[in-house]
Amino acid sequence: EAYDNVGRAYFEQNKLQAAAAQFRKAITLTPYLVSALVNYGVCLARLGHASAAIVPLERAVATAPDPTVSLVALGNAHTRARNYAKAEEVLVRAVEVSGGKSADALAMLAQAQSRLGKDELALVNFEAALALDPNSPIATGGKATTLQTLGRFDEAESLFRRAFDLDPTNGENF
Repeated sequence: EAYDNVGRAYFEQNKLQAAAAQFRKAITLTPYLVSALVNYGVCLARLGHASAAIVPLERAVATAPDPTVSLVALGNAHTRARNYAKAEEVLVRAVEVSGGKSADALAMLAQAQSRLGKDELALVNFEAALALDPNSPIATGGKATTLQTLGRFDEAESLFRRAFDLDPTNGENF
């Protein structure tokens, strides 16, 4: 677990290459350490290797006693790899496993649905995510993007402003 802890420290400093190397060492020593598998997968996805991230994340899902976090990370990797139908499938499972109580799972599901052209369903899930976490920049920005797609520009503009207020460093999702 020492490598996993060092990896987390690098991850928090946004040193993703160094973090990934530490998580890889942790996995070599303990192949089913869920936190290392998830964090390694997240690092790979953020480094632009979304397809490669799927393997450790699928192993984490299979290993974790509560796979919600692993499923959300796996769904995100599929989204980044533009496998939107697979992302939707995985994220529906994440919502089910969480009992509908994971704002992240709902927001990521809505993003995948929006990419699949299921905008009305995406809005329902963004709203459910925001009901659980009104300060979610992912749900706020995603809802804004979907509203913009639907031509509801005034509503979208105010939500974009709120999303940037919530997280001024993360324009990735909107």
